[in-house]
Amino acid sequence: MPLDEVFDWTRLASDINYDKLILEFNLENKILCIHTQLDITQKPRRQAFVGHTGDLGGHIYQQVTSFQTVAQAWEALQQKVYLRKG
Repeated sequence: MPLDEVFDWTRLASDINYDKLILEFNLENKILCIHTQLDITQKPRRQAFVGHTGDLGGHIYQQVTSFQTVAQAWEALQQKVYLRKG
């Protein structure tokens, strides 16, 4: 199963109590991994993000709402990165 489908299933259909779920991309903008954060000290927020891996000199993420596709969130992230460079 492709990682973007696993990401969508986890955030939209699963009952996994994650705090943050991040679909991470590499330098070639290809999906590299899903980063899952669990925090036993607080109630799970079930926040989902797309972003580049930390290897790119910092983490820039875009939150993914339940109404967005991964592609829509990725496009918003690209705009955010473009504005930061501009």
